[in-house]
Amino acid sequence: MARRTKVQAEETRQQIIEAARSVFYRQGVNGSSLEMVALEAGLTRGAIYWHFKDKADIFLAVRQSVLLPILAEIESIFVNEHYADPLDCIDAALRRFFQILQERPCVRMVLETITCRCEHVAEFADIQSGFEWSPTDLLTRLESVYGAAAELGTLRPDLPPKAIARDTWAFFHGLVNRFLLCEANGKFRSQVFEMIAFHMALRRCGRRGDSSPVMGIGYAGG
Repeated sequence: MARRTKVQAEETRQQIIEAARSVFYRQGVNGSSLEMVALEAGLTRGAIYWHFKDKADIFLAVRQSVLLPILAEIESIFVNEHYADPLDCIDAALRRFFQILQERPCVRMVLETITCRCEHVAEFADIQSGFEWSPTDLLTRLESVYGAAAELGTLRPDLPPKAIARDTWAFFHGLVNRFLLCEANGKFRSQVFEMIAFHMALRRCGRRGDSSPVMGIGYAGG
């Protein structure tokens, strides 16, 4: 009986998280209330408080339930020894992240809520920071991978790993924000993987081992 009660409690918690995800997306975080979440979930306000202390606590759970598994998957690509060239790890990680955004509407909903529908107030300051990836964590990972590519000789020798890591970090976050704001712009979304290819090509040594970027890759503007 105790095990059944525990399972039921977890099911109720997930029910609240799913309801909150929809409410936060529709109403914005500031415009949402625990009463709205309770109504969406078909539960009482007391049931909400049994599982969560406040709205920020629910939103943190919404974010973690969707994003943590994805970020763990992306991290596993960064450390995958299957890739002979470390630059291919970065390329694959970027591509996989945006593939997930295209394939999973719930992920887009949560990221859009964090970036566009979560007001910049103290209550949600930590929640808005980095999609669970802190800037330091991601920059450190990128710098490490670019450093490995430099040692291997696949990164252009004129590109310092630390500086180029910051460039990719800015590229990634800018591309995410643009992707989320272009719901009706299928043209931009169809160009994302081409832009990633171009971004990475500019970092690679030429095929003959020189320091020139691989050319011939571009994307149509607009």
